[in-house]
Amino acid sequence: MPGAQTACILAHSPTLPLAGRQSPIWRTKGSAHYVSNIFKKETGVSFSEYLAMFRLNKAKKLLTETDIPIKDIVERLTYNNPQNFIRYFRKLEGITPGQYRKNQQIGKI
Repeated sequence: MPGAQTACILAHSPTLPLAGRQSPIWRTKGSAHYVSNIFKKETGVSFSEYLAMFRLNKAKKLLTETDIPIKDIVERLTYNNPQNFIRYFRKLEGITPGQYRKNQQIGKI
């Protein structure tokens, strides 16, 4: 199904902003509702759930593998502001991004 494939490709594109429904993904064949349904059938999760997990995993990778400041990671992953990102990260991971980074660095020693 080309709609879901296009959505997956665009969601992983490093050159496109991951801005939810403002993304070019929603301008593919049919309506946003059509693309959402196809995407969920193909992946088993909604596009917003997929995007949230993709961004979280990307953030964790950047926190672990780089020393990029958290505010720059937030900007790179197109979160609205650092506080929302920190709150969301803590909700899912149980610790703040700064604590996550520190724990990862301690584990490498």
